[in-house]
Amino acid sequence: MKIIVKGEEKICQKTVKEEVTCMQEELVSILEDSVVKFLMHVRNINHQQTTMNGIKKMLTSNDVLIHADFSENYVCKYGREVQSSHFGGSKQQITLHTVVVYHSSPDTLELKVTSYCSLSDSLRHDPSAICAHLKPIIMEIKRSQPSLKTAHIFTDSPVTQYRNRKMFYLIATFLAPELGVDALNWHYTESGHGKGAPDGVGGCLKRIADSLVGRGKDMNNFNRLTDELAANSKKINVIKIAAESIESVDKLLPKKLKAFKGTMCIHQVTWTKKYQFLLQARHLSCLLCSPGEACSHYGIGVIKLPINYSRNIKHNKKNQTWLL
Repeated sequence: MKIIVKGEEKICQKTVKEEVTCMQEELVSILEDSVVKFLMHVRNINHQQTTMNGIKKMLTSNDVLIHADFSENYVCKYGREVQSSHFGGSKQQITLHTVVVYHSSPDTLELKVTSYCSLSDSLRHDPSAICAHLKPIIMEIKRSQPSLKTAHIFTDSPVTQYRNRKMFYLIATFLAPELGVDALNWHYTESGHGKGAPDGVGGCLKRIADSLVGRGKDMNNFNRLTDELAANSKKINVIKIAAESIESVDKLLPKKLKAFKGTMCIHQVTWTKKYQFLLQARHLSCLLCSPGEACSHYGIGVIKLPINYSRNIKHNKKNQTWLL
């Protein structure tokens, strides 16, 4: 619609509620089409949640379950501030990537839970940023579980973050080698239903930060926020992520990667050390079929990765650098 701003005519877009009328037969037809999609949606929600619960019960000392999610960016605040600093883009935003790690005690087989939150002044939420946020947590997991063989990672399913061709490539070429596992299973929750334990971690840290602001402390920059959270959160491990760490992951990505047709339908991708350049894509998570084999229940295809990615490997005798 057209509006007048300071004497000038401009076009403004507004969203308004519109009433739609139709015949009863048409309404029933629309409902019948929607019911099928709705029931599939509910089935996917329940299946993925059941899978997560099943993995928790089956964890051994050789397995780990990583549940990750981005929390809403934290807006830095002052204990006391002038009105002009409250509005607009004056305040810095901080990225929070929250992770809850489930693992089994080697002695008692009791399920143990460890919470992490990595913070960065980079506002990127793309695959490179995800890998940079996960790397220090992976290093901690490897220290506590040296016999790790299988990793399960659960996230929500936005195509701009966790479920896309770049993420698939980095799962096989970055995350799996960093973990040093024989098999890696990445599970995606149904769209719109990714809430879980990591959201509680983010909410807890934000309440701590706001509580400190209410007591007069300034949370006005990245270093101040991370230092205060690390000092005041007893059960959550706070980690700093530098922007350079994210940029270093960018260099591992090829300039061109083919998209997988059916990405929006994927709820699980599996990788194995035996087939390093293949990912098995599945419509729903399956715990019956082995990670490296085509799933007879929910398989939808194979994601083939380019095999000519750069990795510096020193030859034992000639000390040469090879391009795999």
